Amino acid sequence: AQFMDFHAQAVRELNTAIAAWPERALDRRRLPHPLLGPISVREMLFFTLYHNQHHVDNVVRRMGR
Repeated sequence: AQFMDFHAQAVRELNTAIAAWPERALDRRRLPHPLLGPISVREMLFFTLYHNQHHVDNVVRRMGR
């Protein structure tokens, strides 16, 4: 439960940070990704959502829920 509390807090903080970004900046700013190369902040956020859900699903599956 402690990890999931930490995870929920991290998601809240990310949502707060995203809300402060101007919409256009999400597409203009690029970040390095070791496998995908330079991607926009928006693309990184979508990737993060997908990747994060993948890990949460694994935890839930391993917990037998």
